Amino acid sequence: MIRDLIAVVAALAVAGCAARAPALEGGGTVIPGGVPMAAEHTLTAGDEFEIRLPFAADYNDRVTVGMDGNVSPKQLGVV
Repeated sequence: MIRDLIAVVAALAVAGCAARAPALEGGGTVIPGGVPMAAEHTLTAGDEFEIRLPFAADYNDRVTVGMDGNVSPKQLGVV
């Protein structure tokens, strides 16, 4: 029982030393290996973004938000 308690305390102590993603102005974060992201962004008509699926490259696409707020990725149709 004491051994279990010591193991839990040691695990918590080590977990407290873990690095955190750096904070950005406005409350955003940086995803490891990615680009800085704002806390929130609403897509509007004309915005473009990429869909990347590392294990399903057939579905990778660059899409534009339509005037109706929908996008049409290849292989999926209107979403």
